[in-house]
Amino acid sequence: MGQEQDYLMRTIKDIAKVIAKIVLGKTDTNYELPVVENYTGEDFLYKKLLEMLEDGEINAAEDLLFEELDGKDRRKLEVALAFYTRLSEYDEAYLQAHAYTKEEINQGLEDVARKYGIEHFMQYL
Repeated sequence: MGQEQDYLMRTIKDIAKVIAKIVLGKTDTNYELPVVENYTGEDFLYKKLLEMLEDGEINAAEDLLFEELDGKDRRKLEVALAFYTRLSEYDEAYLQAHAYTKEEINQGLEDVARKYGIEHFMQYL
């Protein structure tokens, strides 16, 4: 079970990195929050998502993310990739305690790719 979860975690991170590289021209999925006074709407969204993850509100955070995604805004795609990368770092026990799985993280990334019309990248992973 441990090896399977490690493999799935690496796959999730690889998917996010490939999308970031091809679509955003970035080499990683980190989302850097600026000084609070300079926050954009995306910065506030990412901060809220992180707070929700820490509070165990994983499903609600994912719902909020998808409410905000429009399929065109690259900054929101960047937020989504960072969100799923961060989520993949939680251990299985934490995810299970909050009714979530690594498989759902992978599915969420696939849903994001579909929303942005880039699902064809997924076939190479």
